[in-house]
Amino acid sequence: MRARVYQYPEAYNATLTGRRWLCCPSASLRTHHLHLVADQDELARHLRFRDALRDDPQLASDYAALKRELADRMPDDREAYTAAKTAFVRRVEASS
Repeated sequence: MRARVYQYPEAYNATLTGRRWLCCPSASLRTHHLHLVADQDELARHLRFRDALRDDPQLASDYAALKRELADRMPDDREAYTAAKTAFVRRVEASS
């Protein structure tokens, strides 16, 4: 991980159960993040969401637009940004 410049924010990871979160290049300025998940059902849920986006270009475009809008509106509140995406994610999960 160090060779790839991923960071392991210990304080944030201390709040997680059954998963770990790494980011690059730093926790304050992220261009990439990596989720490590121990629970197979949780992993399967994430992969189904990913596959739904891959299978439907319009859905992927809608999700990208939502993320951009939320990032513009909530640039310093990661928790609010994530919460605001939840309805979209749940709707996709329900239809997958």
